[in-house]
Amino acid sequence: MTTWDSYRHRRKVFWILILTYLPGVALAAIAMQRWTGSDDAAMIAAVAWMAAYGVAGWRCGHFPCPQCGRPFFIWRFTYHVWTGQCLHCNLPKWGDSSTRDIAAPSAIDSDDDLECPLCHQAIQADEDTCGHCGWSYFARGG
Repeated sequence: MTTWDSYRHRRKVFWILILTYLPGVALAAIAMQRWTGSDDAAMIAAVAWMAAYGVAGWRCGHFPCPQCGRPFFIWRFTYHVWTGQCLHCNLPKWGDSSTRDIAAPSAIDSDDDLECPLCHQAIQADEDTCGHCGWSYFARGG
C-alpha cells in the first residue's frame, strides 16, 4: 500500500463514519436495547460512534507527508482540510515524492522558528506571515 493509498483509506473510514452515524447508531441502539434491555443503549452506541469518528478524524488530520514526514494538513495549530499541497514542503496532494525535485525543509525543530512552505525561510513563531515572500497561513483557506 502506498502512502497515498493509506490516506485514501483513512479518509474513506472517516466519511463512512460520518455518513452512517444516524442509521448506525439507531440500529445499534435497537439491537443493544433488545439484547440488554437497557434504555441507555442509544447513548452507549452514540458515544462509541463519536469516539471512532474522533479517532478517524485525528488520523486524517495527522497524515504524514510522504516527502517531509510532517503532518500534511496542519500548520502551527490549525488544520487546513482543503489544502492542495503540504504546508511544510509544498508537495502537491497526491504527488509522488520520489519524482518531485523539491528540497525538503531544513530541520527546524524548535518551537521558536517555523519554516515558510513557499520560500523555506524561517518564520518567527509570533509572526503570521513570512517576512521574505509575504506568505500567510491565514490565506491558506483554513
